[in-house]
Amino acid sequence: MGVQFEPVNPEFVARATNVDLRKPLTDDDKAAIVKAADSYGVLVFPDQLLSKEELVAFGHSVGEVDTTLQKKQMNHRPNRLGTDEVTDISNVDADGNVAHETHWQTITTIGNRFWHSDGSYKELPIRYSILNAVTAVSHGGETQYADLRAAYDALDDATRALISDKVGRFWSHNTRDQLCIEDTEAERSAFPKSRWPMVRTHPGSGRKLLW
Repeated sequence: MGVQFEPVNPEFVARATNVDLRKPLTDDDKAAIVKAADSYGVLVFPDQLLSKEELVAFGHSVGEVDTTLQKKQMNHRPNRLGTDEVTDISNVDADGNVAHETHWQTITTIGNRFWHSDGSYKELPIRYSILNAVTAVSHGGETQYADLRAAYDALDDATRALISDKVGRFWSHNTRDQLCIEDTEAERSAFPKSRWPMVRTHPGSGRKLLW
């Protein structure tokens, strides 16, 4: 039968079942996942208990895995995961202890709570972000998503005209500056500021989005 998709909303978010991400994807399942991601924007794969290695293998099955964040900016930090292909988003330090509130791991996690698009500060866009929940809290802590295609659709004509040719500047340390985090000059210059049109066309669906 192959992978199945159940929409959570008509055009945004779907649950993907009848597939085991621990195993190599068939060509049909890979094509179906790419098509569904283009259509729904967010896919949820419930009850997939992936090891670190299985997560990385799944990432490689749909494209090149980006490692620039680890190699260019996080390479001087202790990494308990031992790989550049997975970013550790947690409150646990390199020794496996709960990080102190002043620890860089805690502060970085606070920065992740701002609304953002992963990799928007890079010259080459990221096609997918893959989040794998290893340990989840019993209450709260949800990851929220916004459909930027629907955001554009909801704009009035005057606003669409206003931003049609506007360009935004994206920088990896924008939110960190808002939090008054004292980073080194090497950290601040790891990724040069990039420029992107405020209105882009998503290549998979052909829909315009507010970037």
